[in-house]
Amino acid sequence: MAAVQLGLCDAEMPAGNEKKDGYWANKIGGVCAYPGFAPGCEEGEMDPREMCKGCGRTSSLVLQVYAPAEGSADHRALYVTVCVACPAADETDVWAAGRAQFPDPVAVAAAAEKSKPVQPKNTVFSTSDWGVDAADDWGDAEDDGGWGAPPKAKAAAPKPVEAATADALVQTAEGVPQLPKPVLGEDHPGRFVCHYLNVVAEPAAQPKLAGDYTHEDHLLKRYVEEGGVVPKAAADAEAAAGDGEKDAKEIYEKVTPKHGDLAFHRFQKRVGRLPTQCLRYSVGGAPLAVSDRAEPQFPAPESVPPCADCGASRQCEIQLLPAFLNHLALAMPGIGEVPSFGTVLVFTCSRHCRGDRPPGAIQPEWVFVQADPDDAILKAVGVAP
Repeated sequence: MAAVQLGLCDAEMPAGNEKKDGYWANKIGGVCAYPGFAPGCEEGEMDPREMCKGCGRTSSLVLQVYAPAEGSADHRALYVTVCVACPAADETDVWAAGRAQFPDPVAVAAAAEKSKPVQPKNTVFSTSDWGVDAADDWGDAEDDGGWGAPPKAKAAAPKPVEAATADALVQTAEGVPQLPKPVLGEDHPGRFVCHYLNVVAEPAAQPKLAGDYTHEDHLLKRYVEEGGVVPKAAADAEAAAGDGEKDAKEIYEKVTPKHGDLAFHRFQKRVGRLPTQCLRYSVGGAPLAVSDRAEPQFPAPESVPPCADCGASRQCEIQLLPAFLNHLALAMPGIGEVPSFGTVLVFTCSRHCRGDRPPGAIQPEWVFVQADPDDAILKAVGVAP
């Protein structure tokens, strides 16, 4: 089972900090920070901000997550955007997701250095000094550090870094590879207020406590004697009380909730481990269904479009929960409308490919939007949501 990380909305990002925090920052709202590359790229050439497919206007950043793939040295960032002013009814045109990925310059330089052939060294032995080239040096050399001090090491000239691939690397004058500086997207009126996103591991389920339920049994018996009806699940639990392998409490939990929505019951129970979560992150994990009434239903794996670059299947990586809406506020109210949803799933390439695109270029991924379950209830009674 894939590990699950939870996203918690943190403090609001101070004005001006977005220019300091780059693509490696996890945040809700604000302005996109893309990896920009200096050599070979003109200004704006690699500004891949998402434009709304429905109206052509600049979309608003909903989420930015720095998420390197396991076992890869590539830097990798994910972006989720939505248009707040688009009249399009099709949510697939309003929502979008993208992935920026590029090799780590230091890792590329190290790989290039490692791949260089090793030149054999020819050792010349001296006939007079038993192979010691500096046997006659008694420490009065000009570069010596004096009595008891090691000789001063001569500074080696820095070697320029050679790239092992055609990918552009940002280097200083000394040839030291550097990470690309972030390129900020457009700061438009329809953007959301920016908050830091804190990431924690999902807590484990609390173990069922074994104890003495004599008092509870007494209350149940009294209830029955006074004319109460014992539910079938409770009767089954009582019948199974003698079986040490079964826990009566476990059977009680299988009782169908009064509202009849089993998916919502399981959702509440799982999210209840950490109620403040607004995002779930799990590479290849199963998303958490919010409700049986939600439409459309989660897509089957074979119905998810494959990667447009390599053809590999896409896997679910990010899920936005209903609580995420609580942290979306427009910086300038009245410019647009905060979208409504039940849950949003982001599917990404299972191979984490870069295709034939330049390093850091945005690769489009697939977004699935499930409506608020309350919308289905309103439609059932003839009220438009």
